[in-house]
This record gives sequence, structure tokens and C-alpha cells, in this order.
Amino acid sequence: MKSNRLKIFFLFYTIILLVNISKAQNLEIGAFVDTNIIEIGDQTYFYFQVKQPKNIFIQFPEISDKIIDGIEVLSKTGIDSINANDSWLLTQKYVITSFDDSIYTIPQFSFYIDTTAFKTDSFQIAVTLLDVDSSFYQKLDTTQTIPIFDIKEPINTPWTFKEFWEFNKNWILSTFFIALLLIIIVYVIVKRKQNKPIIKFEKPKDPAHVIALRNLEALKEKKLWQQDRIKEYYTELTDILREYIELRFNIPTFEKTSTEILRDVESAKVVDKDLILKLKEILTHSDLVKFAKGIPLAGDNDTNLQYAFNFVEKTIKQVGDVKLENDNNQDIQNNINSIDNE
Repeated sequence: MKSNRLKIFFLFYTIILLVNISKAQNLEIGAFVDTNIIEIGDQTYFYFQVKQPKNIFIQFPEISDKIIDGIEVLSKTGIDSINANDSWLLTQKYVITSFDDSIYTIPQFSFYIDTTAFKTDSFQIAVTLLDVDSSFYQKLDTTQTIPIFDIKEPINTPWTFKEFWEFNKNWILSTFFIALLLIIIVYVIVKRKQNKPIIKFEKPKDPAHVIALRNLEALKEKKLWQQDRIKEYYTELTDILREYIELRFNIPTFEKTSTEILRDVESAKVVDKDLILKLKEILTHSDLVKFAKGIPLAGDNDTNLQYAFNFVEKTIKQVGDVKLENDNNQDIQNNINSIDNE
């Protein structure tokens, strides 16, 4: 029974050994430096490099603050990997230096796959003074020296926008904000010198009928015709109507005669015939006063003002079946009634 157990143990051990040997067939490990000769205090790179199949895991040697006594580690990188067809090329890099002149033997380092160790070759590094006798180099084994090639010239490629932005974004943003700040300062200074508000908020323009009714009410309060200022009264009255027609119906009026205005309003078919007759009555009296020095009767003056109120009130712009500014309708009717009472 005991012999059977021993057979099983040796069989299991043999299988593990064969697996590790199979894994190691395509495994290449090495330890090397950029140069085997450095001056005291100079620095060079020390590398671990492994080429391995993708289906295995290999454990790198652990190095802390020195390779050996006299060879110090200044820094190290993580393990970089490069995909090489069906294998990985793994590299770990150390920056090393030394402050004692001597020839140092770098020992073997062990890499592990499971519990199986694979060792690197040992090699030598010479740390020299600035002035070295030629016989010194004869003592150095340089068989492990890595060949040195000329440095290739940088490839001349154009900058991309992303590269340009990454290198210059701080300057660009700083310049932009400084320029913006200067523009704001100049703008504020100019506005203050002109005694104007820095930020101007324009009041929304009133609708055409609100402007017209307000101006008609102001004209009524002036009582111009009662002061024998008939021409001034009819000039203001017709100007109010001209402005209203232009704003309300988009019909140009200020460069046209009364006849042309009546013709355009009638052609546009925006008001009914009764309102056109009232508008014609106002414009006719106005032309008689301004050009023929006519003097209408007092009742005509009041009637023409009433006609103007009616013309505006009857043509207030509508949205659906609801008139805009309905709150003003009662004021309009009150104005008309007050004119009738006078």
C-alpha cells in the first residue's frame, strides 16, 4: 500500500516537472545594463527582460535599494509589456549608480514559474575614476556588453491641433481672459465718460393701439383747437393716425399724401368702409386747415377726434377672438363718451 502511494507521488511530481519544462521551452530571460563602464556618480539603466508564452505567469526578482553592495538603485519602473505575436515581451527598468570605483560582479537573479527557478547570467560593471589606465579595461569581462547603436533622428511630423492645445492651452486661456478683462474695463470707462448705463435694458415697445390712444388722450388734454391753434391740432392728430397705420398695418404713411394713404389702406382691405370714410373725413379737414387755411367748425374738431378714437378702437389687433389690451377698452369708451359730452 505504501509503495503505491510513493508511485502516485513520483508520478504527480514528474507531471509537474514536465509541465514546467514545457513552459520553459519558449522562455527567454536576461539581465543587462546600457553600458558596462560608468564613471563614479554617473547613472545607467539596469534591465530585467523576459520573453514568455502568454499562458504562463512568471515572478520577477525583488530588488529594493541596491543591486549589490556598491551598486545603488535610485528608481525603478513597473513591468512594461509588449505583445509579440503569441508571446509577451516583459521589461522592468532600474536607474542605478555607484560612488566607489571598482569592478563589480552582478550576480545571477532568479525568475520563478510556480516553484521552478530560472536564473540569469552574471556579468560585470566597472565603475571608474575620470582618468583610467588602459590596463584597467583588460581586467573587465565585456562579453555581456549590449551593442550600442547611433541615436536615430526624430521623425519630423506636423503638430496636431490636440498637441498644440495641450502644449499651449495655459497661455491661450490666460491671454483670452486678460484680453476679455481689458475689453470690459475699456467698455466701462467709455460708458462712464459718456454718462450712459453700463448695461442697457430696453423696455418692450407698447402695441400700436396703446401708443395711439395715449397720444390721442394727450392731444385731447392740450386743448389746442380751443386756443385757436387749429393747424397744430390737426398736424398732431394726423401724425398720430399715420404712425398708428404704419405700426398696425405696416403701411408706409409719412412720405405720402392723404389720397395715397386712403388708397393704400383701402387696397389692403384691413378696415371696413365706414372706418375708411371716417379716416377720409379726418384727413380732408386736416388738408383744408394746413394747405387752404380753412377753419372747421368746433363740432367738426371734436368729431374728428372722436373718429380717430373710433378708428383705433375698432382696429385693435386681435388674437383669436380676444382683443389685445382688453383692460384699455373701458378707457377708450370713456374717452369717446367724454368727447360726446363736450
